[in-house]
Amino acid sequence: MRRLALYEPALLCPTGLCGMDPDPELVRVFAALACLRTHGIETVRYSYALDPIAFLNASVVLETLAAHGEKSLPITQVDDAIVLMGRYPTNAELATWFDLPFAIET
Repeated sequence: MRRLALYEPALLCPTGLCGMDPDPELVRVFAALACLRTHGIETVRYSYALDPIAFLNASVVLETLAAHGEKSLPITQVDDAIVLMGRYPTNAELATWFDLPFAIET
């Protein structure tokens, strides 16, 4: 099974969609990941504040943070490779990485 992992900066809740005015970018990412899951792709999100052990267990993520600092977050990992740092992936990037023949709808 293909897998996408997001290593994110500290969020107040696991999805970042808490509060009265959630960040529209986090809303888009949430919907895009849900779409990936409908196509059999495993998705996981790790918040620096809520899941510090996940960061410690991912040596490539720790190395990236050591080299580039927190500005490298969010870090996107597809299968075992880091494919993006410093911003969330676009829907078109997600579709390309997972060989989906259409844009991911959100």
